[in-house]
Amino acid sequence: EQDQRIVTDATSVTCANTVNPAIVITRECPSVPPTAGTPLNYTGLVRNTGDVTLNDIVVVSDRPSGGTVVATIPTLAPGAEAAFNGSYPTPPDACSVTDVMSATGTARCSGQQASNSVTTTCPLAASGSINLEVACPTTSPTPGGTVVYSGVVSNPGAVTLNNVVVVLDSNPSTPVLEVAVLAPGASAPFTATVAVPADTCSVNATFTATASDRCGGTGIRDTAAATCPVVTAPAITVTHECPPDALVPGQSTPFSGTVRNAGNVTLNDVRVLNGETVLVGPISLAPGASAPFSGAVTAPSDACSVTTSVTANGVDKCSGAAVSNSSTRTCQVQTNPAFVLEKLCPPTPPMPGGELTYLGSLRNSGDVTLTGLTVTQGG
Repeated sequence: EQDQRIVTDATSVTCANTVNPAIVITRECPSVPPTAGTPLNYTGLVRNTGDVTLNDIVVVSDRPSGGTVVATIPTLAPGAEAAFNGSYPTPPDACSVTDVMSATGTARCSGQQASNSVTTTCPLAASGSINLEVACPTTSPTPGGTVVYSGVVSNPGAVTLNNVVVVLDSNPSTPVLEVAVLAPGASAPFTATVAVPADTCSVNATFTATASDRCGGTGIRDTAAATCPVVTAPAITVTHECPPDALVPGQSTPFSGTVRNAGNVTLNDVRVLNGETVLVGPISLAPGASAPFSGAVTAPSDACSVTTSVTANGVDKCSGAAVSNSSTRTCQVQTNPAFVLEKLCPPTPPMPGGELTYLGSLRNSGDVTLTGLTVTQGG
């Protein structure tokens, strides 16, 4: 009998396919540029563009330092992608920032490395800004003098300013300050001397600062103004004279005078009074100006002289302070002293050798009192 056993055998062979591992990294700048010196937040994508699964994908950045790991992704099938994001500080006083990011992965079968990198430059919000401040001196100026303003221009922004110029608006052709470079946070002081008009209550000055920034920004400007009070010195003088001729008792005789603004500010509501009688006013007088006035004086009877007084008042147009001054004159009165002496004989004539008794009278026939009169009997 024939042996019919079945004999089998098998073998297997694993044939390696040719694979092409590949990876691509992309990175996006933020939609709103950050300010220089503040963090930049970014997003990106890693995509497997090869024909084999990639494992152990690592994304690294050169910011804030080389080799900084941004993301790790365990695996990516062919055609798959994964998002990543991150943040790093931006340098101050910069117009833009550039980073280099790379992604590496290992092919599942062959262990081959796939890598890709991307360089991205993102703009920064680096538009410059400028700040201007001015102040009055601690000691107030006087009309007609000068006032020295003090000020400071500063860079409150995140980018350097170039060609900083400060001018007084009333004299823009002559800068009060010129600075070639003003770094972020830096400042520069200045002073400016301004003429104070005569007869003024305050002086105002406006300043303008202009600059450009290192990132190409132009038209950077700021203005500042200060109104400084002025110290006034109000003063008034008044003079008047007696009539050129002596006064006649009982007659009204005119006299004249002058009121003058002797201060450095206009006086309002100026009046000159003789007692309750207003001789001039109300008027306004500029500094140094004067106005004439006239009045009248009546000499009483039995007077040797008459004293007259006038008073001038005014008000400082700036402060409202009142000023006053007076003038007093003693004027001589024309007198006509006279007296009449009468002697009367007795009604009955005396006898020869007898005593004569007589009567007499003394009368003041002038217009002034007589004193120290003596009547003597002649020989």
